[in-house]
Amino acid sequence: MINVNNNFYIRWEQNGITVYEKKTNLYKFYEGLDFEYIKEISSDEKKLKKYLEKNKKLISRNLIFTRPLRLNWLVEEKCNLGCIYCFANDKMKNNESKESIIDTVNQILKYEVLNVGISGGEPTLNPYLGLIFDKLKGKCSINIDTNGTLPSLGNMVDKLKSADVLVRITIDSVRYDILDKLRPAKIKKTPHYLETIYKNVKILVENDINLMVHTVVTQFNKDYLEEIAEKLIELGVKRWHLYGVNYSDRCKDFYDEIKITKEELLLIKKKLLAKYGDKICITFYFNEGTYSANSVLLIDSKGRFYLDSIFNGIHYIGHNPKKPSLDEIKNSIDVKLHHLGYLWVNDDND
Repeated sequence: MINVNNNFYIRWEQNGITVYEKKTNLYKFYEGLDFEYIKEISSDEKKLKKYLEKNKKLISRNLIFTRPLRLNWLVEEKCNLGCIYCFANDKMKNNESKESIIDTVNQILKYEVLNVGISGGEPTLNPYLGLIFDKLKGKCSINIDTNGTLPSLGNMVDKLKSADVLVRITIDSVRYDILDKLRPAKIKKTPHYLETIYKNVKILVENDINLMVHTVVTQFNKDYLEEIAEKLIELGVKRWHLYGVNYSDRCKDFYDEIKITKEELLLIKKKLLAKYGDKICITFYFNEGTYSANSVLLIDSKGRFYLDSIFNGIHYIGHNPKKPSLDEIKNSIDVKLHHLGYLWVNDDND
C-alpha cells in the first residue's frame, strides 16, 4: 500500500487499484489501472491527482474482493450519552489491555485496509487511544467517531495531528430539548454538553485538525438543521455530512416513527445547499434499506473480529475471532454490500 503525504492511500487489487482520499473521505476503485505506474508517480502528488482525474472513466464497483476496504474498531464499551439510534448499544464487551491493543493493531495491519474507523461507546474514554493512533499512523488512514462532549478530545490535539486523524463529531441539534430526545446525557448532573462540543471544535479548527461534523437526520430534528448550519459556520467548520437514521436494535420499536424518507432528505439537501453551499461543504447519504447486514467488518473491545447481521445479532469470524484469515473474512462478509457501502460512484447518493 502507498501512502501519499497522508492524503491518499492506494492499494493494489487483482483487477486495478483502490484509492482512499482523506480530504473527501471517498474510496474509488479504478478498474484496470496499473499499480506499478502509480508507484512511479506517487512522489508527485499533483501528477498523481492529474493522472487519476484523467482516468476517472475507469471508476467502478467491479472490484474483486481480496481484502476489506475499511474496518470499524469499537475500542470502548462505555459512553456518557444514551443515543436512541446507537447501533453499538448491545455489542460492547470488556476493554482491551495495552498488550491486547498492540496485538489487535498488528492484526489490522496484516489486512492492509485503507481506513480504520475508531468508535465505541465513546472512544475518547479509552486510556489507550493515543497508543492506537501511534501504532496505526502512516500505515492506514484513521478516522475517529466521537460525540465530542468530553474535554479529553481537545487534550489530544498533538496525537490527532501527528497521526493525521480525521475527527468526525456528531451534532444532531443545537437545542437541548431535541438532544434530550435523541442523545440524552447519562450523567444528569452534567447534561448540558454543547458548550464542551463547541470548545473542542474551536480547538480542532484552530489547530488545523481534519474535522467533519455529522448529523443524523430524524423526524425530531429535520426542521431545525439550519440552526446547526449557522453554528458550524460560526465555529469555522468546513465539512458537514448529513444522513438518514439507520435501523438498529435499539430503535427497532420506533424506527418507523423517527426515520426520514429519501424524498425528504433530497428536499433538505436542495434547501441547505442553496442557502449554505457556498459557506460550508455539505454532503449527504441515504441508506436504501439494505441496512448493510454482514457487510461492515468490526472489532469489539476485546479485539474480536465480527459482522453485524442487524436482525440476528453479531457473527464472530473464524475459528479464532482475534486472528481471522482473509479467507475466513471473505467467506463471511457480504462482499457486494461491502463494496456498495464504501466504493464511490457518481450518483445522487454521494
